Amino acid sequence: RMELSAGTLRSGEIIERARDWIRQRIGQPWTMAQLARHCGVAPRTLLRRFQEALRLSPSVYAQQLRVERARELLETTTLPVGEVARRTGDDPLAAFGRTVKRWTRATPAEYRRRFGLHH
Repeated sequence: RMELSAGTLRSGEIIERARDWIRQRIGQPWTMAQLARHCGVAPRTLLRRFQEALRLSPSVYAQQLRVERARELLETTTLPVGEVARRTGDDPLAAFGRTVKRWTRATPAEYRRRFGLHH
């Protein structure tokens, strides 16, 4: 195995650094270039290592996190669906609805009716 030079992160460290950075920005827009810069690698290198480790791209990983957060908010709060969309960074509302439906097979309102506080 090759020795890594000082300042070079191992693949696992790069992935953890990327995951942490994405989690901290769950409701904010970001680019692959920004993420790669934060991790100290080229965007293509980051994408390849991320996909090898997690079997999905950073953007799909971020989308999964946003949907998990949206599900949590829909289940545990009475926030309007538009506010949940804003807090999870999936605005406009129509895009949020499509994203939630893709992952949960229910619109945000249907999901809340089934799993929310007063179901």
